[in-house]
Formats: sequence, C-alpha cells, structure tokens
Amino acid sequence: MKISVIAFYYEWNLGDAVIGDCVKDRLQREFPEAEVVLVDLFGRTSFPKRELLPMERYRALKKRQHLRFFCEKYTPLKKETSHEEYVFQKILPGLKRAADTACDAVVFAGGQIFADTLASAVAYLTSQFTQRKIPVYFVSGGAGAMESQKLTQQMRTVMHHPMVRMISVRDHPERISERFQVHAVQTWDQGLWASETYPVKPAKNGKIGLGIMYPFDIPEHRIRRFYLDMIAYFEQNQIDWCPFTNGSDMDEAFAREILQTAEAIWPSCADKLLPSPESPAQLAEQIAAFRGIISLRLHSHIISASFNIPAVGVNWDDKVRDFYNLCGLPERCVSAGERPEQIWQIYRQAEQEGWPVSLIQERRAETLKMLTDSIQKDLPTLS
Repeated sequence: MKISVIAFYYEWNLGDAVIGDCVKDRLQREFPEAEVVLVDLFGRTSFPKRELLPMERYRALKKRQHLRFFCEKYTPLKKETSHEEYVFQKILPGLKRAADTACDAVVFAGGQIFADTLASAVAYLTSQFTQRKIPVYFVSGGAGAMESQKLTQQMRTVMHHPMVRMISVRDHPERISERFQVHAVQTWDQGLWASETYPVKPAKNGKIGLGIMYPFDIPEHRIRRFYLDMIAYFEQNQIDWCPFTNGSDMDEAFAREILQTAEAIWPSCADKLLPSPESPAQLAEQIAAFRGIISLRLHSHIISASFNIPAVGVNWDDKVRDFYNLCGLPERCVSAGERPEQIWQIYRQAEQEGWPVSLIQERRAETLKMLTDSIQKDLPTLS
C-alpha cells in the first residue's frame, strides 16, 4: 500500500516544506505498514540553485503581480489567467511526472493550494489521480487570493469528483465552501507537528528572533519603518536579537538591505543575519534555538507554537491573524504600525503565558484523526 503526500516542497520559502515533512512523518507513524512518499507539487526533485537578486528585481516582480491581480479583478484584460497559463505550460512536464506516481491514495499537504498561483497545478494533478480512481484528500489547505473565474471553475470541477474524499482547510472553511460549492471543514496546520517530526530540542539561546519578510501586501515604506524601529528599540534597550528568514531569497535580499540601513547607526547589525536555512529541518532548528520570535511569516509562528517558543505575529495576510485567533490569542498578532514598546510588552506577556499547549495538542489530534479515519475508510487494509 502506497500513499503519496503532495506538497509545494522544493521552494526556498521553507514553510510549505515543513508541512510536507510533517504530514509524511505522521502518516508513516500511523500506517507503518504503508509506504509513504513525498512528491513535490511541480514534480521537482531538489531545491533550485540559490540566486540572490538585487532588491530592484524583486520590487519589479511585486509591481507586476499587483498589476496582474488588478487586471484580473477589475478589467477585461485577464493578465492573471494568461500568466498562470504560461506558468502551467512551463511546469507541465514536472506535473506529468508527479501525476505518474504509482500510489493507492493521494494527500495534498496544506499550503495555499486554494489560490490562483497553484490552482492550475492542483486541478491538473487532482484530475489525473481521480481519473485513475485514486482517492484524494486535501488536508489543512490555505485559502489564498483567487480572482480568476476560470481557475476557480477548474478547481470547482475537480473538487466535485467523487474520488475527492476530504476537503479540510486551516483558515476560512466557509470561504472555500462557497467558492467551490463543496463542504470544507476546519482543521489545523500540520506544521504544528514540527517538534515531533524533527529531532531538535529547543536551545533557547537567549536571542529574540526578528523574522524578516518582503511582503507583497504591505507598502514597503511601512514595513521598512517597522523593522528599523524594532531594531532601534532592541539596540537602545540592549536586547539580544538576531534577524532570520524562512529561507526565501527575496526575504534575504530585503533583510540585507534593512540591515545595511541600520548599520549606519548600529554597526553591530552588520553580521547579525542568520544564514538562510538549507532545509525545512534547519529552519525548525533555527527557530527552536531562539528565546522567542517577532515575525511575519506564518510558519515561523506555527513552528514556534510546536516547540512552545513565545512569539508575536505581525499581520500582513489574514492567515497570520487567523492562526492566532484559532489559538485564542488575537492580541498576539499586531499591525506593522504598532509601536515597538507595545510589541515588546505583548511579547513579554507571551513569555509569561506561553502557548495554549493543551488546546494545540487536542486540535492536532482531531486534525490527524479526521485524515486517518478517512484514509482507513477507503483503504481498509491499513486498519
């Protein structure tokens, strides 16, 4: 018996790779007699070569993406769809390799799979597997931006296939249910198993991790101000801190630019940036070593919660705030315009209170049981 776990894996923003590792690990533990394999969504077999571009290239990319979304939403010029069709044709050979995987069940492992950027790939693979009568399970997917009616219809068609056995989402099940006219249920992100998946013990080196990201949904001047103000607060108050990223080259380029600006006032900033993690396990290890974090990337917080590392989230996308709301901690997700002293006060409170460990463990167990029960129903020999 073979289960394929499909994840957006070989991408340098390593949050989705963490999800893939965690889902594979949990299923292998639950079904030790099965062969559980991890398959990259685009059929890739290794991480791409790192290429740190000048920030101006990333800024141009941000402008083009905003233009495509605007055209798709407000004009007859379907730039987003045409761009995604171009990307789809480019990755089609890899998709065919992924679709040819011999297996008895397919689990799509989280990430923002319900979004324009991945919809064509997810729809193609789902159609290929369901045509072969292989059961498909969507586990803890993310509800991303989806403006294209064409891509929405593609996803809606494949998700209505009777071989799609489960649709669970980590955020906004009502949005997914309405968009695709299906029954989507609320579950928790599988990255919460990071502390059990990776053999890492929290080192708590005394440093505060400042997670740096180049977000597309916040004006750049505002996020630059946020980071520079936080750095100034740390330095003025002699707080031991360390900037890090989730692995993205774009985030690293932005971090270097921020630190170069800060270095003019605080020379010690020159060598503070942690090397970009080279694997999801290394990302988990870096975060587990911190005393706590203040960060933007969702999976920096999910990993922190798994290792019970105190954290404060900076809201750049609803998914960050949604995660803290699910944990019953809405006050720990702040805006980029919040004053540094207020953010530090919230962080200190997080240190005192910790994460709601019992709630997280309970919801993790419910999420896993929902998936394993569904798989066992279709593949009774795994019982």
